Amino acid sequence: MKNFLFWVILVIAVFLSLFASGRIARDLPIDVRYILVPAAVLAATIAARIFMLNLTPQAVPVLYYHSINDECLNPAWAHLSCPVRTFETQMAYLKRRGFRAITLDQLHDHILGRKILEEKSVVITFDDGFLDNWVYAFPILKRLGLKGTVFLSTDFIDPKAGVRPTARHGEGRGSTRIESKGYLSWQEIETMAKSGVFDFQSHASSHTWLFSSDRIVDFHHPNDCYFWLDWNYFPEHKPYWLTSYPVTPAPFGTPVFSHGKALEVTRFIENPSFSAEIVSFVERNGGTAFFSKPGWKEDLTKHSQEIAVSVPPGRLETESERNERLRGELAGSRQIISSKLNASVNFLAWPGGGKNENSIRIALNDAGYLATAGKGERNIPFGKASTFTRISGGPMYTGKKSLIWDFLGFVAVVEVFRGNCFFYPLLFLVNRVGFLRRLAVKLQKKAASRTGSYE
Repeated sequence: MKNFLFWVILVIAVFLSLFASGRIARDLPIDVRYILVPAAVLAATIAARIFMLNLTPQAVPVLYYHSINDECLNPAWAHLSCPVRTFETQMAYLKRRGFRAITLDQLHDHILGRKILEEKSVVITFDDGFLDNWVYAFPILKRLGLKGTVFLSTDFIDPKAGVRPTARHGEGRGSTRIESKGYLSWQEIETMAKSGVFDFQSHASSHTWLFSSDRIVDFHHPNDCYFWLDWNYFPEHKPYWLTSYPVTPAPFGTPVFSHGKALEVTRFIENPSFSAEIVSFVERNGGTAFFSKPGWKEDLTKHSQEIAVSVPPGRLETESERNERLRGELAGSRQIISSKLNASVNFLAWPGGGKNENSIRIALNDAGYLATAGKGERNIPFGKASTFTRISGGPMYTGKKSLIWDFLGFVAVVEVFRGNCFFYPLLFLVNRVGFLRRLAVKLQKKAASRTGSYE
């Protein structure tokens, strides 16, 4: 109904604008009229949109972050780190502009229409449960009187006892006092929860990738990007992988089958005997040195095909096995967090966004979540209550001088999500600047790769 009303108002406004501009421009040169008439149409569109803002409930932005740290967690995950100063600037803006940080339970009631929230509300969330959420984000939110939600992946929670130091105001880059890499411990989680500044929800348990077919796409080799193989082979190493690389990593030569995020694929269960044959071949032919030989991948591919004649690579899990795995991970992580904190856990953020209709159904119907993170909804009253949409609060650009553009991008994204059309031009501008900056970095790397001088 609201969309229909918008288009009715727009058509009327455009018609009146064309009529007025036509009469006004009647005695003007033809080239001036070509400029004036489109300008009138644009003005009418903006006017109609502004009018509609008074008829449409403003959406509640749900921001998501991962790491708050001046140092990247890991080269493969550098894009997940938001600098401390950038985060603090964003939170100070929300506070200064009168935003009230709310919980997901309050947002859920808002979407259901049980209790409509005041105009300026925001939800601040963090995925994965990184240690720097305690070290940096916690003191910043506490000082500003804001609240946050951490989505925990329970396999990664640090089992060590005690709490580590938090940062003092203004402390960040260059500090040697603070340990900030790794994951939260239960005692730190409990302290954050008791403070009332943070609550904790589920990010499932494994946060990994699984094989999804018998098609081999690569083989585990030095300096590859399959860190999750170490997680799957040695899940007990997960809490420490950012601070101390596994002493016993997954063996080199392990076949890497086609794969996907754990909660959206039917798992291909590899045959250990098949993989062991390939690993043994690598060990017999020099171990790590084997991968410095030209054509090593072709050699392993040929050998794996010969082995597959007599040793099956594995099998797909059955539908019942898949559903049981999903129930165990989704319901299990919820139960662990709830029992540890003696608190309700009603919301789920999908690790890496990996989900499908089946996993969503199990999360809502079997595991008991009220809602899961998704896309496409506006977080407005009487919307789809089983889904909440999140927008990234992290930096949009790279480089030492990006603070101003990161801040402008943050402001534009938040305000546009709320429905404030005045910020569309700003969002367009920062997106174009971001594109040019990324293009410049890409060209710089490409040029430097020819000379070997890029750092």
